[in-house]
Amino acid sequence: MDINNPLDMIYAYAEQTYIRMQAGDILIRCMESGNIRPMVELVETLVLAGPKSISMLYEIMVETGQRRAQIQDDLNRLFGEFVRKMNELKIPHRLIFADADTFLRLNKKHIMQVLKQEGNNLHSGYNETARLVEDTQDLMRNLADNIRLLTEIENLLRDWVWGLAHQSAHAVYIPGRVIPPALQH
Repeated sequence: MDINNPLDMIYAYAEQTYIRMQAGDILIRCMESGNIRPMVELVETLVLAGPKSISMLYEIMVETGQRRAQIQDDLNRLFGEFVRKMNELKIPHRLIFADADTFLRLNKKHIMQVLKQEGNNLHSGYNETARLVEDTQDLMRNLADNIRLLTEIENLLRDWVWGLAHQSAHAVYIPGRVIPPALQH
């Protein structure tokens, strides 16, 4: 690519955008199925193409990281809204959880037990508060599952980017040919 040629830069940008759109579609499929298999299949195809696919794998890794960060922000925002609502209901949320991670780890029985103990102080009633807690925890668990899945995909991509970079660095280049390290002996 010639950086002085605007057309080459436009083609490179279009290719980068297309790769990220494809990656986004596959990431959505992975999150919907709760399985990284669709991404693994794409990565396997790109790895077979060799070191020339490093930039595509890197773009997919960046897209994955951005999605993971966005979902983490959504989780934090949801938790913040939940704490705000609990404060409005005058529920001492410090008795139930300290932070989002603690809230996610607590089982519903423990939370409901604390709510029952605080039942006399509930302005909106036990059932409404219990439903708020349960719905929020379910949504947050879904978001946390997606974060774990995207982290796993990021690690997969990072491993392959480094592996292909290593392979590329150790390959012998002869004009018109590349001899992989395994065939150099």
